[in-house]
Amino acid sequence: MNETTNGTSPAWALVLGSGGPVGTAWLLGLVSGLRRHGLDPAAADLIVGTSAGAIAGAMIAAGRAPDAWADLPPRPAEPGTRTDGSGLASTMGRVFAVLGDPGLDPGEARRRVGRIALDADALAGEVHRERMRDLVGTDEWPRGRPLVTGVDVSSGEPIVWDGSGGEPLTAAVAASSAAPAYAAHAVPVEGRPPGA
Repeated sequence: MNETTNGTSPAWALVLGSGGPVGTAWLLGLVSGLRRHGLDPAAADLIVGTSAGAIAGAMIAAGRAPDAWADLPPRPAEPGTRTDGSGLASTMGRVFAVLGDPGLDPGEARRRVGRIALDADALAGEVHRERMRDLVGTDEWPRGRPLVTGVDVSSGEPIVWDGSGGEPLTAAVAASSAAPAYAAHAVPVEGRPPGA
């Protein structure tokens, strides 16, 4: 890292994107490799993550040791398939069709995806959150309060959690990583239950 003209180290941020379970594993492997080569991602002045990046970012900010990531908790059972055929694959197909429609305003696309997510069979939000507790290791927001991004399923508006609203870290991480038909939305927004 280069020094600034006044002799101090410049501020830097770590921004981590999505990718599902494979993306989470890739990000954590990258972090482990960076640490082995002398760069600790936890030293970032700001950590921002969405979905898989929210999981990895929270683990990094919470100081989880890389060897703790080798034996992840068992994956919960996949959600069941509804009688109308809206299983995980068909639900995600609908989501990608909405997101890929160039005629839709981005806010309207996010609202439609929110409705799809609310209607889909999914792993219970609390079960998904327990898995996030196993991975992250704490409900407390670490020093520097990492930022966790998500979307309000009702309004389609982007959300950024930083712990200032009183939500536990694992609840924000669970909401950010709750893909439609995989896991239910886990964090009420401004006191409203999900989907209200």
